Amino acid sequence: MNESEENAGSVRLGGTGIFAGINDPDLGESFLDAARELLDGNRDRLRRFALPIFFLQRHALELALKQAINAVLAERHITKRRSGTAQGQEVPQPAEAA
Repeated sequence: MNESEENAGSVRLGGTGIFAGINDPDLGESFLDAARELLDGNRDRLRRFALPIFFLQRHALELALKQAINAVLAERHITKRRSGTAQGQEVPQPAEAA
């Protein structure tokens, strides 16, 4: 984030990993919090709000799964790199997502 974006109150998510943009652990929690707030304030109108609540919960789960996959891929890369350098081999860097 540059200074003008910060002064304007802009927020930019991003990263360089395969799932860039979901590296903030609070992001998934934010979707769950929004689902809880929507549910708590609209229990008498669940028929109207069930699908948006479900969408928020499903998206939080999707982000958690992507974070887990990203962690496993990072650990695999570290393990391969350690074993490759121990054997004197060059280990290629993982390709970036386009």
